[in-house]
This record gives sequence, structure tokens and C-alpha cells, in this order.
Amino acid sequence: MALSTILLAGLPLQSTIQSAPFDEANLYQMAEVLLIKCWAPTKTHLSMVPPLGLMYLASFLRELGHSVRLTRWNDAPEATAHIHALIRERKPDVIGISAIVPECGTLRELMPKLQEIAPGVPVMVGGHLASANPLTTLRIPGVSVIALREGERTAAELVEALASGRDPEGIPGSAVLRDDKVVLAPERENLSTAELDELPFPAWDLLDFKELFSHRSMASVGIRPYMQVITSRGCPYRCIYCHATMGRMYRPRSPEKVIEEIRILREQYDIHEFEIVDDCFNLDRERMHRILDGLVAFGDPKLRLQFPNGLRSDLLTREDVLLLKKAGTNFISFAVETASPRLQKYVRKNLDIDKAVNAISMAAGAGIFCNGFFMLGFPTETAQEAKATIRLAVSTRLHEAMFFKVNPFRGTELFDRAVEEAHCNVDGIDLNDLDFFTVSNNISQMSDEEFEKIYTSAYRRFYLNPVRIARILWHHPRRSQLFMYMLQVVYKTGTALLEWARRARVNSV
Repeated sequence: MALSTILLAGLPLQSTIQSAPFDEANLYQMAEVLLIKCWAPTKTHLSMVPPLGLMYLASFLRELGHSVRLTRWNDAPEATAHIHALIRERKPDVIGISAIVPECGTLRELMPKLQEIAPGVPVMVGGHLASANPLTTLRIPGVSVIALREGERTAAELVEALASGRDPEGIPGSAVLRDDKVVLAPERENLSTAELDELPFPAWDLLDFKELFSHRSMASVGIRPYMQVITSRGCPYRCIYCHATMGRMYRPRSPEKVIEEIRILREQYDIHEFEIVDDCFNLDRERMHRILDGLVAFGDPKLRLQFPNGLRSDLLTREDVLLLKKAGTNFISFAVETASPRLQKYVRKNLDIDKAVNAISMAAGAGIFCNGFFMLGFPTETAQEAKATIRLAVSTRLHEAMFFKVNPFRGTELFDRAVEEAHCNVDGIDLNDLDFFTVSNNISQMSDEEFEKIYTSAYRRFYLNPVRIARILWHHPRRSQLFMYMLQVVYKTGTALLEWARRARVNSV
């Protein structure tokens, strides 16, 4: 019986890995695997983050005996040359690619190059793009099969099938294209809490640290050596704009495993800054305190924690904030989204806005640099509600804020509502153009002109505040890079001002 089939039988992951006899007599096909992370930097979003999904997959495949290489690709000529060299050297049996929805265009550009460089090598694709847009992904020439949602077990079985020349159709958690129709295999259950603890740590050794550490990360704390850590998977909330790729069941790793992971990164890689990227790190408050207490026990004065996402603000107490600060936290993003209680219910985030604002005040008062996320333009949203969200952002003690036009990504309930309630033109949505910063569809109740006027006022009203500018200068976690940070702020605000001025001139004609 193939090892990946044994995994599906529900046996403990670690015992299965340790007991498998990897020799020529074993039916399990050992393969050379090349994993590629698509990367689509834009003018407004130049960050680079560790591809944690592929890193977990790489370590999982290596535990099963496969040889794995990991790289990143964008449309730069040197990136293509690097992949060409890797393929020529390693001669992969299978290529795996991870992409999020805004990287659809990047994947479309990559596939012809792979077909030219590695003709006949099967390609499996995973990530948000494949899970949310299976038909679009499978229609890209050269894509053999896609892995849906959580990928370790599915990818292991796909690698075995593809490397041995077998048809991957029917492998749980995957999908293929037949006669231009998506053929979905049975869903695969997500890994349990116990199984998450048995997973090997991400394959840090496969990263290009020099490249990673020369780019901005998700947190606004400057360019520095850091690593992202995910301590749980899944989120029980039902926000309609979320893809929920890891499912709705919250599955935490044990505090001991999380602390061990950070210890290894500190001692073996000399990394002391960590971005926690859970969906909801503080859902289990006792577990969060055990992790933070364990990090405090390191006694590492250089230890820093950042939360670019993943802290539910209306669950935070003063005790939580003080312990976060004690453990080295210097950056938190607060996802408020909207100031409208009606829209909070509509999008099913159901955030207690007063508690969220209080959490922001507590964190800022503790000396933590605070960022806010706000979304403008939900279906049925009025101009009054959008203005109220901007007023709320301006009134808080946030150091910085990001305002997003609501984008109806396919595969979310928000997309369905945009079609039904806002009469969004589905045919007009090109995945090549979709990202988190450029939105072509206004799906609110506001006119296009009114919405643009309100949106372009957001950055102007937020940042053109002497008190806020002084607080940014005083509290920014990395003052040595304040010049570059302020240039980014000036760019955001200046862009909004120029757009506002342009529209004012047009309207005056």
C-alpha cells in the first residue's frame, strides 16, 4: 500500500513517517520535486514574505523521502534564468506552484516558460488561487492538477501519482479538468490539532535569506532579519470576504511546539523577530498566555513579536496587552474594517467596535506601534457609513491605517452577494488585474464619483495630522529606517491628494 494512502487511513503522521521503509522495493515513488512560489510585486505593495505553505509542504515531502527544492518566481529575467538552471540541474519529476488570487497573471506568464524549459513535467498548483478559482486555474495550459485548501496530505499523494505516471483524478482534496469541466475529488479532512504538532517544522534551510531580508515584510517595522510563524490553522468566524482556505475549525498547535520553533530559529538561524500570522492567535486566551510566558522566559532582549494580522481586537484585555508588550511585541494590526454596526452584521465579522477602539488605545498606550485595516465600499454601503469609518479611523490612537476598496474575490460569499445585490459584472472581472489595492468595481450604493471622493479623502484626513505624525516619529519600532517609512506615508497621502485635486479640476470644468 502506498504511504500516502496509509496517511489517509488516519494513522499518526509521525509514526507513519518513521516506519516507512524507503528502499527500491517500496511501492512508494521517490521523486525530485521543484516547488515554486509565484510573486507579483506592485508599485504599492513591494513586500516579500516566507512562503510558509510551501515550506511546510517541502519539509513534509522530505520526511517522506522526496528530494525538494524551493524557489520564487516573478517576471524578472533573472528569476526565469534561475528556474531554468534549477530544472537543468535537478531534472524534477514534479513541479508544484503556489499562488494567491492576485498572482494569477504571474502564473499565466510562468506556465509557458515551464512548458518550454521542462516539457512533459507534470505541474500541480495550490494556494488561494486554485481553491477559489479551480476552473480558471485548470484552464491555464500546462496545469495538470490542483490541490485544494490544506495541502500536505493531498500534495504527497499527488506527487506519488504524478511521478509514477498515474492519473491523479480522484485523489482526495484535488481537482482535474476533463472536457473543460472541473472534476472534483472527495474533500479531504483537515489535519487535527494533534497532527499539526506532528508536522515537521517548515523547511527554513530552503529559503534565500539574503533575498527575503532585503524586502519589506507584512509588518511596518522596516527591513530586517525575521521569520513568520503560524501557531494555529482555521478560524471559526464567518466573515463573508474571507476565503477560509484552512477551514472554519480552529486547530491550535501546542504552546510547547510554538516555543520550540522560535527557540530553534533564534539559536540556529540567529533570528529574533517573528511575525505571527494566525487567523486568530488570541482565540484561546490561556494558550496565548502560555506561549507569551514561554517567550518571556527566554530572557532575550532582542526578541520582538509583530502581528500583521491575527489578533481579534475585541477579545484583547489590558492583561493581554501588557503581556504582549512584555514578550517583545512592537507592532499590531487591528482589522476593524467598518464602523457601521449594520455592516459588521452584514459581513458577519460582528466586531464590538467600542472594545476594538479600547484595545487600540491600550496597545498604543503601552508603546506598541498600531496599524488599522479598514474596508470601504461593501454592497449596500452608503456614503454616510463610509464617512463614519474614516471618522473612526481618524479618531483612534492608530499610528497608521490602510484603507481598502472592497474587492469581491471569487470563491467568497462576498462575491456572490456582489453579483446578486450590487449587480456586479462578473464577466468584467479579470483575475489578471485583481489585487488588494487596485479595484475596478464599485459595488456599494454610492455613485462612482461619490465613492472615489470619499475614498481619496481617507489617507489625506488620516495622515495630515501633526499629532499623528509626531506619534509616528516617536513610536516607530525602527527609527533608523524612519526616512524610508515616511517616504511611503508621503506616497500614500500624496497619491490621494493628487487624485483629489485631479477630480476637483474635472468637476470644475
